[in-house]
Amino acid sequence: MQEFRSVPSVPTAVLAQRVLDVWITNDNAGLETELQHVIHRTLPAAPGRDLSEIESERQELIHAIAKSMDRERKALTGGAGEPRFGVWADLLRHLSTGDTVSSADELN
Repeated sequence: MQEFRSVPSVPTAVLAQRVLDVWITNDNAGLETELQHVIHRTLPAAPGRDLSEIESERQELIHAIAKSMDRERKALTGGAGEPRFGVWADLLRHLSTGDTVSSADELN
């Protein structure tokens, strides 16, 4: 039986920027890894997640985006040229900036 471990919270802005950074490289394996990382880090039921209301909502949004991107990426042969990927890119750009950007400095 696998033991559940608490996952430290990573600011949404950092997660979104990481997905965007790997996306532009066209590295499918890297994108899959990063999407799984986001999905795991933003699980709604993860214990010890003490987030502000806005950061909690931002993490719910990036979780949904990552799950949708991963599902579509696996199903499509057309790749990142599909219309939904443009919308997701815009949402990720939006999430990569904003109130939580100053929190990104705390990780360094």
